[in-house]
Amino acid sequence: MNAFWLKIIAIIAMALNHTAHVFGSYMPDPVYYVCLGMGGLTFPIMAYLMTEGYQHTRDVKRYAGRLLLFAVIAFIPYVLAFGGPLNVLFTLFLGLVIIYLYDMMQERAFFWVIFVLVVIGTIFCDWGIMGVPMMLCYYVIKNRIGRVVVPVLIAWGFMSLNLVSALFVPGAMETREIIANALYAFGGCTATIPLLLSYNGERGRPMKYFFYAFYPGHLAILVILKCLV
Repeated sequence: MNAFWLKIIAIIAMALNHTAHVFGSYMPDPVYYVCLGMGGLTFPIMAYLMTEGYQHTRDVKRYAGRLLLFAVIAFIPYVLAFGGPLNVLFTLFLGLVIIYLYDMMQERAFFWVIFVLVVIGTIFCDWGIMGVPMMLCYYVIKNRIGRVVVPVLIAWGFMSLNLVSALFVPGAMETREIIANALYAFGGCTATIPLLLSYNGERGRPMKYFFYAFYPGHLAILVILKCLV
């Protein structure tokens, strides 16, 4: 499977997930669970492909700048749709910065200090403190299987903590949300393992700007539909 089809899968999964977040109260439980669970595919695929793009880009700063630009463009529709936090493009941007610093900084102790500070900062981003460590693992781990499995284990760990805390804190999360989040972590995220292992390293059909434009575009559509409903 080439990068084009992986991106298509990630985009479809993201659209279904966001639709469920906005209109979940109108959906029967099975549909809601499938749409939410599919969302677990998106970030691991995009994070993996972002590390691939970093290794092949001719201009890292331009690559990062384009990502940050669309993160800013998507800021308002994302907040209107979900109420915050910062959208996932900010997470991907910070992950890209960390990968670049990993390559450029010779003083490893100072790098890890910056890494910890950036991870703490991602508390305010979609995917929280999981995102940047997952991206770094996708980049630094060279074993083919380990590269796609370890980031998913990170997601399992953090999401399991959230689910366990929700079970023991009365009213923290409804049963419907607990099931949906479990499917997101252990269904969607796990499904990225065979998908990424099937990646053949080829770019496929180019879609440089489509994902960037689709992200704020579909959020804006969801906001408009939310207002109409």
